[in-house]
Amino acid sequence: METMEIDFREIQVMGDWAYEWGIGHQVLQPPRGREAFDGRGNILLILHKNAQGEWKIKQEMWSAAPQP
Repeated sequence: METMEIDFREIQVMGDWAYEWGIGHQVLQPPRGREAFDGRGNILLILHKNAQGEWKIKQEMWSAAPQP
């Protein structure tokens, strides 16, 4: 991965649960002979705080968006 940027637009915490959503951009450079990947899209994360107080991702969703 060459770059990974996420512009989080909203973060909500509700007790031991939270969600974040944003717009992402990533550029991947695969092994030689394969075309680079330049992707954009939306990301949604559902998080849960465990008994140790650590936030863990429980669900993750991506959807592709057109190139600008």
